[in-house]
Amino acid sequence: METGDVRHLVPPGRWERRDDLDLWRTPEDLRLFFVVTANPDDPAVRVPEAWDALLASLPHGCGVRFLQVVLPDETPRRTFVEHLTRWQVGGNGGEVWLRELQDFLLRAPLPFGRRLCLEISMPPAVDVSFVYGLPALLADYGLSARPATRDEVEELTAMFFRPEV
Repeated sequence: METGDVRHLVPPGRWERRDDLDLWRTPEDLRLFFVVTANPDDPAVRVPEAWDALLASLPHGCGVRFLQVVLPDETPRRTFVEHLTRWQVGGNGGEVWLRELQDFLLRAPLPFGRRLCLEISMPPAVDVSFVYGLPALLADYGLSARPATRDEVEELTAMFFRPEV
């Protein structure tokens, strides 16, 4: 394995759907991904305590991996450009300025956004119902968590393997 190699992070397997959860089944385990967010300005956010509670709540044989990913994020730019289309600009070159601003935004590199994902691995025979309580458990510490969809996980995986990122 070379430095920067991420292939070991994605073990071979297949997608499986249980209830409303997308699970990745490998020969050794099941994996479920959560997207976790928090308001950094909220004094109720207590991350160390949340991780302690999370680790204490995992059933025997389960593990968790914290994946903090920094990726290009087009959402802020797209939202801003959508707002630009509704701006009312008067004369005196306002239209030219607005057009130049839009052109600049479309040529500039994408801003980066940070995502935190939890990868929970479980023995194949474990009852996955405990994961339904994780959002409420983390909410007690100011964090918001939801299961990631198959599409979100595949998008993140594709980003890992893009050499230009």
